[in-house]
Amino acid sequence: MFSIGEFSRIARVSPRQLRHYEALGLFQPERIDPETGYRFYSALQLPRLNRILALKDLGLTLPQIRRLLDANISAEEIRGMLTMRKAQIEQTLHEELERMRSIEARIFQVEEQGFLTDDVVLKSIPSRNFLSLRQVLPSKEQGFALMAQIFHFLPRRIGRGASGQFALLFSQESFETENIDVEMGFMCDEEALEPVPLSDGRVMTVHPLPAVENMATMIHIGIAHHERCYGTLGIWIEQNHYQLAGPGREVFIEPLQPAKLEEAVIEIQLPVTRANQDHPALTTK
Repeated sequence: MFSIGEFSRIARVSPRQLRHYEALGLFQPERIDPETGYRFYSALQLPRLNRILALKDLGLTLPQIRRLLDANISAEEIRGMLTMRKAQIEQTLHEELERMRSIEARIFQVEEQGFLTDDVVLKSIPSRNFLSLRQVLPSKEQGFALMAQIFHFLPRRIGRGASGQFALLFSQESFETENIDVEMGFMCDEEALEPVPLSDGRVMTVHPLPAVENMATMIHIGIAHHERCYGTLGIWIEQNHYQLAGPGREVFIEPLQPAKLEEAVIEIQLPVTRANQDHPALTTK
């Protein structure tokens, strides 16, 4: 038998951690001296402790580990717990990869411009024809899928020369992550394009987007975290005494490549008007 200090040296686990496992009912001493309260452990307990540590390294919680070790749990339940943990790790890796790409974009900006900037530019946007499809989409992922379908299908139908910048138009008054009302398509110079049916039966039609006298804009590289630009734009709008005056747009400055969204150059556009003006910023031509 080993004292708690001796056992901690053998097991490479601190006495504090052993007491914590004991308090949770996860790992008990072999014997506790009734007079002194000293804890004693057996080397035969090492396999259970090593299994606890191995499952902990997989990211399972201590209550999950206790259930795995002590309950009559089926192999299917064990598989489900490990599959869920695997999905959590994959999501974390995806988020960290997007964060790394955002950092790389910032590094590129510093190298190209010599400084880091989040400049907001106020400009006038002319009227454009918009060959588009408006849908209420259950999720962002289905939105990306529809973007890819339009981008690959449409230029072949109308010719690449006829299609311009790809754009998204959001008409909802509030931000939503589900049931997203979005209009997407190509800004173009053609005035008399016929409706274009997609392969799944949906139809794209052309209509004019009104000119915008004052559009607060900001450039972002990559689809990851581009939503943060809205916060920067909001601060600029408030500090410069403007107010929102219509639906926002996201315009892909360079040709959209669905497989390389992390390299996309996106201009976030929010129409604004002076806060003390009653008339809207939207005008038609």
